[in-house]
Amino acid sequence: MNSKILSREGLADISYVSYKPENTNNLPTVVFLHGLKSDKEGTKALYIEKQCKERNQPFIRFDFSGHGKSEGIYQDCNISTWVNDAKDVINNLIDGKAVLVGSSMGGWVSLIVARDMKEKISALIGIAAAPDFTEEIYNDKFNDAQRNEIKEKGIIKIASEYSDEPYIFTYDFIMDGKKNLLLDKRLDINIPVRIIQGKKDSDVPYEKANKIYEIISSNDKKLIFIEEGDHRLSKPDELEIIDSNIKEVSRL
Repeated sequence: MNSKILSREGLADISYVSYKPENTNNLPTVVFLHGLKSDKEGTKALYIEKQCKERNQPFIRFDFSGHGKSEGIYQDCNISTWVNDAKDVINNLIDGKAVLVGSSMGGWVSLIVARDMKEKISALIGIAAAPDFTEEIYNDKFNDAQRNEIKEKGIIKIASEYSDEPYIFTYDFIMDGKKNLLLDKRLDINIPVRIIQGKKDSDVPYEKANKIYEIISSNDKKLIFIEEGDHRLSKPDELEIIDSNIKEVSRL
């Protein structure tokens, strides 16, 4: 499908793809939120879109600012930027309720959005959700020299196993992450929540999924571990697990 543009005064234009059938049968819109340095064209996003179309369920996938076909400079963005992107997509493009499906960094954004937009969000699915990863990168992944470099220069480049391009982290990005930390408090989310996590994820340790599960206040929450799953969770059987949970929380 061709991308459309959500224009915002003074902010980056957001590239998105949406499917909105004439008869939605009152199903919530599934909104896919991609991970850091990814985009709306990934395997999970396209698979979920296909499944939603087959059952006539509204769907949206979009690129965060500084990603994919959306405007914005990546190193000028942060978690707050992307939370605002998601909220604008939901407020401007969705009638009725939304089911958030957030992958990795998109999982962090989804948790914040679900907490803040209770009237619009009907359910949440986190896939290898990575709240607070900025704190872990700074405290655990960076060595003393790297911490000094980012403080002094305001920016640092780190090699990535997922891309030929290095990850770029700014000091502003790390500091903004501190303002959006979630794992140190109770998380007031009282909708159906499903946390799907691979046990062999080398980027997000599975113990984090336990922590997310513990702090969420919902009485309708499930923690689903995939024993052989890595960070991508894009194998056919893993995709089926994701979609079965989307259908469950959509009351299908």
